[in-house]
Amino acid sequence: MEKIFAVDISPKAVENFNEIVSDNAKKNYASVANFAEPNLNLGRKFSLILFAGVLHHMTNDLEEVFKNIDAHLEKHGLVIFIEPNADFLDSIRKIWYRVSDNFDHTNERALKAKEIHSFAKQNNLQLDKLVYFGSIGFFLILQKGKDGNAYNLANNKENIKIIDLAKIISKIPNYSVKIIVKGKKKYLHQTSYTNYYKPLVTKLKKLGWVEKVNLKEGFSRIIKYLYE
Repeated sequence: MEKIFAVDISPKAVENFNEIVSDNAKKNYASVANFAEPNLNLGRKFSLILFAGVLHHMTNDLEEVFKNIDAHLEKHGLVIFIEPNADFLDSIRKIWYRVSDNFDHTNERALKAKEIHSFAKQNNLQLDKLVYFGSIGFFLILQKGKDGNAYNLANNKENIKIIDLAKIISKIPNYSVKIIVKGKKKYLHQTSYTNYYKPLVTKLKKLGWVEKVNLKEGFSRIIKYLYE
């Protein structure tokens, strides 16, 4: 297993991480550091750097952040950014950042993909893949949903037995998935143990939602994504 080196600006967060992995400190450990700090030196380079929801908290210092990324990334290394998308509902997000005590609206904002790409390009980073996460169901609820209403996001199948769901997953081509059943077999025939009731999507359909990906295809995409 590769060594994991975590950094955070919070000493408490670093302390908590190191306590959790204290039995494996030679492999994984954390240190207090700030990628927005000029000329950051962590004493080593990395094959993979992950920024999970980080960049939009330091938008005033992106130039320094990307310089530090370049300085700490190995040749042919990979950096992954997971960020809120400024191209979607940014006006609402700006209000939220301004009124919430949890944000500093003078330095925190969502970024556009082209913004991140521009800073990356200036610092010897080449875009490999751009992926947008989200569901059309969420967009419909935000645009057309009524205040005070709860909406279920699911597929069109109202209920399915857990064992049948496992069989669907096990038959997905190119991936080896083994079904392991633990406990007494008699429970496999009892509804309370084997049925998983999917939430009704009736209200969501009234907003214009239509299922475009069936259950098997959806799981195929998820498994492929996780393996890759």
